[in-house]
Amino acid sequence: MLADAFEWGYRGAGPDALAEAILADPLGFNPDPPVSESFEREVVARLESEFELSAADVDDWLTLRIAAARTAPPTT
Repeated sequence: MLADAFEWGYRGAGPDALAEAILADPLGFNPDPPVSESFEREVVARLESEFELSAADVDDWLTLRIAAARTAPPTT
């Protein structure tokens, strides 16, 4: 999906672009689509029109996802 601008509060191209940009900062690279789509669904789509999202909030989300990935059973 291509977005003209960052947006939030729903699921779509703008929120997906925002999710990718937010995650790219602490990661140092653009996240794979499943990661940014999860962040969009779980965080960005739920943001109110005016919001504050701290670096600690993003780090906490990433930490939980990394822990979940490490404990998930292997896929075959």
